[in-house]
Amino acid sequence: MYMNEERNKAQKIMQELVGYFFDNKVEDVQINLTVNKEGTWLEIEGQISQCPNDLTSLRSLLEVKRQPEMDDYYEHLMGMHCEQEDYSLVGMLVDSVEISYQEEENLLNLRIYRENLY
Repeated sequence: MYMNEERNKAQKIMQELVGYFFDNKVEDVQINLTVNKEGTWLEIEGQISQCPNDLTSLRSLLEVKRQPEMDDYYEHLMGMHCEQEDYSLVGMLVDSVEISYQEEENLLNLRIYRENLY
């Protein structure tokens, strides 16, 4: 039962972050998702013509401190498409975030990690 809950959370997190890539017209998107008893790892990468203007804002929204006691509450709020609010909710569900843009290759990469606490 617990692993199903973690997979559901991973799916919602992935949906929100892939939405960011689509909203910014990222092409050739590659997704790598691993969910196991240790945690969830998600990496999204794709080609984009220029660095998104709001990438710094996205980073600050995602880098908020995880609030595990709020997992279930925020899970139900995600997907209501309030964009910035959704990204801060994602930040409250994950432990670490890495975002990079490689200008030479026009490559946007986002990695998150969520530790299984239960």
